[in-house]
Amino acid sequence: MTSKLEQLRAMPAQDMTTQGTGAQDPRYLAWLASRQRQAPTPVPGKRQLTEAQRINLTAQNKARDARQEANKQLRSIGHTSHYLTKGDAMRLVDTAVDEAMRDDRRTGRQILRDQHGTNKGNILATRHSRYFREAMQTAMQRGHAVLAVMAGQDQMTSRDISTMSKATAAGFVAELYKRADNAGHRTRQDAELAELRAEVARLKAGQERTNTRLELIESGQAGDAWKAQAMAMRAAGDSYAVIAKATGQTRDAVAGYIRRQAKVDSFSP
Repeated sequence: MTSKLEQLRAMPAQDMTTQGTGAQDPRYLAWLASRQRQAPTPVPGKRQLTEAQRINLTAQNKARDARQEANKQLRSIGHTSHYLTKGDAMRLVDTAVDEAMRDDRRTGRQILRDQHGTNKGNILATRHSRYFREAMQTAMQRGHAVLAVMAGQDQMTSRDISTMSKATAAGFVAELYKRADNAGHRTRQDAELAELRAEVARLKAGQERTNTRLELIESGQAGDAWKAQAMAMRAAGDSYAVIAKATGQTRDAVAGYIRRQAKVDSFSP
């Protein structure tokens, strides 16, 4: 058994009009209503996602239009730009690494202007450029001295290279310079620390000599008593440093006395 609605849907439209009068039969109106496309039931989650996508798309279109308008204005005043190529990235990285620890180093924009000339304008480098990573890996493989210092101070790890490669051309150079400054600062700190340690060792040695001399004075062996002890220890095969520590003298004083005494003994009959 078929329903009345199905019968109406299957019935031709001309059979539903009242002949002669042009009036529409109620069955025809019901058939039109059944033929109309009903709007789908709104789904809250789907509507929110569609609205968010629409807002995002609108923002992207506005940003694109703004960039196009800015580029149009730049072209109107004779400004031309091009994207960073692999060769540009290689030259930029080599130059920036060479100047990383110099006082008169140039910024990334200055390097690009000097390499390409002012008439070419700015280099438009996209973010996440693989060229920076490849250029840094090539420079690391060549064993550049600046990069070796930075790597020795843990300022040029794979994570650092990945972070630097996510920046623009000027931002990449700025990140490189920041890490070079950190490496140079740590290197100077290490040198100063080594000098302080050497000074502490020298002071400790002087303090030990002073203590030895005080002990000799208190035991009544002050004066030239250390010379006989030094000659005896040297004859036993002790080194100048061991003799100096035992007698409270400097190594140069002990060595000088023993050598002079050896010359005197060589001339004696």
